[in-house]
Amino acid sequence: MTNLLSASHLLAASKSPVFQAMGYSQDRWEQLAADLREQHVLSEVDEVVESPHGRKYIIRANLKGPNGRTFAMVSIWMVLKGEDVSRFVTAYPGEE
Repeated sequence: MTNLLSASHLLAASKSPVFQAMGYSQDRWEQLAADLREQHVLSEVDEVVESPHGRKYIIRANLKGPNGRTFAMVSIWMVLKGEDVSRFVTAYPGEE
């Protein structure tokens, strides 16, 4: 989760400015984790993708940051084969 907020992380460099504009920071990454669980997991799943490792759930919904700014986000969650608990994979700015 902290990688999403890192401007120096190769894959997150383009994502982190959006999350930071919403009021998230690396030193308080727990807030982003909590908001994704509270706001996104309760949203409707847009797409389910089967893979050899399990089932991916793709959610497209708005996310409201701690400073009140709202952006459309995509979050991906996965339930591994043999498990029944979803795990966070990634999130990125997107269209609702």
